[in-house]
Amino acid sequence: MFVDRLLSAFSIRAKVLLVLVPLVMILAAVGVVSLQATGLLQSRLRLSSEVLETLSGFRDVSESMNRFLAQSSTENRDEALASLNRQGATMLSLQEAAADVGSDTRALESSESAMSAIADSMDRMWSLHNDELSIRHDLTANLTEIKRVAADLELAAVKIRAQVRNQENSGKTMLREATRSIDTASIMQRLSENLVNLPAGAMQTPEEQQQALMIKKAMKTVKRVVATGDDGQAVANLEQAISRIVAGSGLDSAFLHSLGIDLNAFAPRLRNDAIQHMIEGTHAVRALDKSLAESETLVAAVASVSQDADSIEIEINNLLRAASPENQKRLVEQLTKLTRDTVAVGGVASSLPDFHKMEEILFLQGDAIQQNTEKLVKIAEGRQAQYADADKTVQSIWKNLVSFASTQEHDAHRESDFARLLSTAATVAGVLVALLAGLGLMATLRAPIERIAKRMQGLATGDLQSDIAGCQRKDEIGDMARALEVFRGNAVSKLEVEARAENDRKMADQERTDREFERAQLEKEVSSAVQTLGEALSRLARGDISQTIDRHFHPNLEQLRRDFNHSLSVLRDTVSHIDENTQQIKWGTNELFKASDDLSRRTERQAASLEETAAAVEQVTATVRNSSENACETQAFVSAVKEHAEGAAIIVTDAINAMGRIQDASYKIGQIIGLIDTIAFQTNLLALNAGVEAARAGDAGKGFAVVAQEVRELAQRSSAAALEIRHLISESSSEVAVGSDYVGKTGDALHSIAASIVQISDRIDQIVSSSREQATSLAEINNNVNVLDQGTQQNAAMAEQTNAAAKTLSDQTVELSERLAGFKLTDHRTAHLESLAA
Repeated sequence: MFVDRLLSAFSIRAKVLLVLVPLVMILAAVGVVSLQATGLLQSRLRLSSEVLETLSGFRDVSESMNRFLAQSSTENRDEALASLNRQGATMLSLQEAAADVGSDTRALESSESAMSAIADSMDRMWSLHNDELSIRHDLTANLTEIKRVAADLELAAVKIRAQVRNQENSGKTMLREATRSIDTASIMQRLSENLVNLPAGAMQTPEEQQQALMIKKAMKTVKRVVATGDDGQAVANLEQAISRIVAGSGLDSAFLHSLGIDLNAFAPRLRNDAIQHMIEGTHAVRALDKSLAESETLVAAVASVSQDADSIEIEINNLLRAASPENQKRLVEQLTKLTRDTVAVGGVASSLPDFHKMEEILFLQGDAIQQNTEKLVKIAEGRQAQYADADKTVQSIWKNLVSFASTQEHDAHRESDFARLLSTAATVAGVLVALLAGLGLMATLRAPIERIAKRMQGLATGDLQSDIAGCQRKDEIGDMARALEVFRGNAVSKLEVEARAENDRKMADQERTDREFERAQLEKEVSSAVQTLGEALSRLARGDISQTIDRHFHPNLEQLRRDFNHSLSVLRDTVSHIDENTQQIKWGTNELFKASDDLSRRTERQAASLEETAAAVEQVTATVRNSSENACETQAFVSAVKEHAEGAAIIVTDAINAMGRIQDASYKIGQIIGLIDTIAFQTNLLALNAGVEAARAGDAGKGFAVVAQEVRELAQRSSAAALEIRHLISESSSEVAVGSDYVGKTGDALHSIAASIVQISDRIDQIVSSSREQATSLAEINNNVNVLDQGTQQNAAMAEQTNAAAKTLSDQTVELSERLAGFKLTDHRTAHLESLAA
């Protein structure tokens, strides 16, 4: 109590300051000690951080050096040097920080001097890289030249082989053409025999027509064998005759017999030409056997050189990726193989142009590649040695920095222990002072505050009469007591105000009750009006439009009642008018339906009659048209017979003349047959000699032996055919004399037939003219009847459509009347509607 009275004249702020000043002084002392310790620790931590940063930087230096060694580019070199320079600046900063805290800097100075050695190693590695780039460029040029020469060799060898194969193909083509010519000659011979032996009056057979088609395809070879002078014209005539046989244009036996003689003349010449070509082709193919083998050997040897060039390219790429002695040894082995294969090409390259120059280029480029790769391996080893020295230096710097960091860690622990001891002592002193100051404040502040709190609880329970103690105090507790006194006066005033507010509330409740009564009255009137309007709308929905709303509504709703009554009146008038019009439409529709039905029946009967008439006219027209066509065909047939008869007379005259020429030609053919027999004998001897030569040649002459045997058989068949032709010519001479007499008699008969045919043709012309006129008239009548029939059918269809439309309109009118009957109008209008609906 004494302390409270002593300190009551002072404010709480002064009391707190009086207690806190010693505490603050102690805390200040603790802060000064902690600041000193923190400064020491921060210096040590900053130094340790710079050491760690330096270690991390040297790791970056090592990585950048590895990248530069793996890929020596300007960017990687600049990056490594920049990383090394950054580490130099960091090392200087680390030395300054160590000197500030009094640490030993000898290890840092040794590391700084070692960094200059790393820079020198980087410069030497860069110089070796430039030398390596130059060697790589030379290797690329050497390889490109080898690849070019190998490609040129391969191209030249392939060209030589292609030339030899083209010559071989030319010889084989000549043999194939000769074989086809022999086959064509055989077909000519068989066709000639068939045509010469053809009986009088017979036509060509399908087999002969097929043989003629094969000869036509081979006419190009025939033209090549015989292409000038009279023989050329004979070939042209033969080609025309063969085309006529292929077309099957109904040739007679005389023409076919003459064609057989022509074919017999051309077949030996075509066969002799084929034999000559076969001999030339065989010699050409045999002469190319050695050249073809040499060209294949040359292509294979050049292919080996090209493969060696590809293998050298692969080994060079391997060496450029890893310049090791093993890769260089494998490359030298491939170069040796290239030299060996190039020498092998020289042994078979007698036909290869400029080979010695290409060989010299390959040898020179191979030697250059071997020298450059040896230099490249030495450069790679030198770069690896320089990198090892630089990496060893980096490792030594790393060890120095690790040792320096351990020293700094030991010093930091020692200074941290000293700072921790000072902080603990200052903290204990501060706690003691704080306890004493707290007890003093509690003694001077607790009792007055408890009295004020108890009086505040009394005010809260409604005790407004008791006095408040402490109002005379000069500190903050006195201010609180005086403020509490003001609160007590305000509470008394509040009670008075609440009494007046209760009186005002009761008056407001009375006024609200009056307003609610007036609103209920208004809602009742509106509800009545809505109910009346709803009943009127229900009647309207049921079709009752006879009653209006007669009871008046509230003034605000009266206009709605008048509008509803007006709308209902307009709707009644509209329904009445629609119903009257509907009845009129119904009556008119019934009349239209009856008229349309009558018109439809009449039109159908008329259409049936016209259809029967059109059918009858069409039948007559068809009959007349058929007669006219038959007459025209008869006229054409008679004209053709007339022309054939006139032509036959001319042919008979020509045949008589031809008989004389045939007799003359028979003698000449006999002479030719003797010559053919002689040629066949000589050909048989040549074929026999060729078979002997083919047998001597062994396997290489087997094909030629087969050809020689075929030639012998052809010669034998030619000799037999010549004998048969000579016998046939003797027989044909006697038959020609008899045929001449018959042909003369046939000419006289044909002249008489032609005169009779002329008279028949005149009569048929008159019949055809009359039939055409009748057909034209009947066609016009038929067209007119068809037009009438189509018009009648269209009219019938339109009448049916009109009848259907009238029926539909009548049904819809009845439906509309039934719907209008559902409306309820005034009494007299309702009666009128019901009478109309009935």
